[in-house]
Amino acid sequence: MLKRSQYSCIGVNKKLDRLARDITFTHSINLVTTLSNEHHNSILDRFCSLILQRIQHNIQCLTLDSLSVDRVLRIGNYSKLHKLSLVNLPIEMETVSNLKYFSLISFRETIEYDAKIVPLLRHMSKLEKLTLSLIVDRRNSFIDGHHLVNDILSKMSHLRIFIFNIITKRVIIDEEFLVTRDNILRPLIEKRCNAGCYTDYCTISDGQCHIFSLPFTLERMDVFTNKFPDSCLFMNVRHFAAGLIWRPFEHEFFAQISRAFPLLNKLEIHNILAQNKKITYQQDGYEQTSIIEFPHLTVLDLSGSSLDYVKQFLFDFYTRLPSLNTLHVEYQLLLFATQYFTEDAARANCLKVKHIFFNRKPKTYPENFRDYFPLL
Repeated sequence: MLKRSQYSCIGVNKKLDRLARDITFTHSINLVTTLSNEHHNSILDRFCSLILQRIQHNIQCLTLDSLSVDRVLRIGNYSKLHKLSLVNLPIEMETVSNLKYFSLISFRETIEYDAKIVPLLRHMSKLEKLTLSLIVDRRNSFIDGHHLVNDILSKMSHLRIFIFNIITKRVIIDEEFLVTRDNILRPLIEKRCNAGCYTDYCTISDGQCHIFSLPFTLERMDVFTNKFPDSCLFMNVRHFAAGLIWRPFEHEFFAQISRAFPLLNKLEIHNILAQNKKITYQQDGYEQTSIIEFPHLTVLDLSGSSLDYVKQFLFDFYTRLPSLNTLHVEYQLLLFATQYFTEDAARANCLKVKHIFFNRKPKTYPENFRDYFPLL
């Protein structure tokens, strides 16, 4: 919780004013309290009127209760907020049952889909538009067309628009019951719902299914596979995140991403496995057409990746990033990949970078660092 002594210092003097608004103090705000309503309201009023608007653009995480949620969400514009936790917030089922539009989007894994989300949706019989984007973990079966039709669509007779993007991870599947793409999608097709899907298996006992409505209208997509289908074009996606722990991502996978997501602005890669199919610039048969290009990519996050992926994206004979201005990467890997910032192959992709974020910031930089990143 933001301490009273901290937020009461705003306006006392310039030094304390800067301290109270410093991002290290204000990136996470917890306004849940055990005080009585009267005391809580007094403190909350002061916080909202004197402080909140001055630190709103620093806040990344907010934890609110029923007494604070309305005032806090109305007063601020939280441009960096990525996590909102609601504590002791009663659900008014009468209000829920009258909703016409509902959207639930989460990029964190949940095991509460059947216990919490499905029962909540069943109270929304009057919905006209529903958006679900979820990553569901450790379920007994895939969330497929049969489930979406029988457990959601059939309960919502007024529903006109259903946008979904659902991954079911780590599902134990008997080999004799492996499902096909046709079986997953058939119930939706019969309802005239256009959709796509794919499945992937680490082992037979560890499967995943990704099912999504088409055309894909959401701006972000996450995948946990290197077997993404090559038949779809996702013109609305601006943010793509790929993570995998049991297989590496090869050059062709990234070429596939560039084709499927032509307007991508942000790309995250999470994979610590070395590539098996390394392509060298001097390799016989290497062609100019093998070079991948992400013309609109401005943000690249390789902070959870191994050395091969740093080379894959920064060396211009593998990948061209003419618009890159923000890079997240482990400093030591960047150092090794660029040979202490002397490797010419990475200069072009680093030339326009204005912001760089390291897992651990070094105390000093080699003399060539500024030449590599002249706009920092």
